[in-house]
Amino acid sequence: MTSSTLTGHLNAAKGAVKETVGSATGNHSLHAKGVAEKAEGHAQVNAAKAGNHVDAAGDKTAGNIKKNVGNALGNERMQTEGGATEAKGHVKSHLTTH
Repeated sequence: MTSSTLTGHLNAAKGAVKETVGSATGNHSLHAKGVAEKAEGHAQVNAAKAGNHVDAAGDKTAGNIKKNVGNALGNERMQTEGGATEAKGHVKSHLTTH
């Protein structure tokens, strides 16, 4: 979990508490602030996840290209480095979706 994702979850949780307390006490202002803060937290989480997906896709693509160029040139080091970068992208993708 990235710091952006964690921050989003914390903001959503704080908003949910404010929303609940506002509802329980009849404080409409606190309730509204809680609803807004919770929504902002969820938006932060979603933005962080989208960024992680893009980063993972970039690693997979760049690694695959480097691996294939290394293969075409007969450069084992380039193939290995490309394979490692591609694998890193797959791991990031797996972690982002689970």
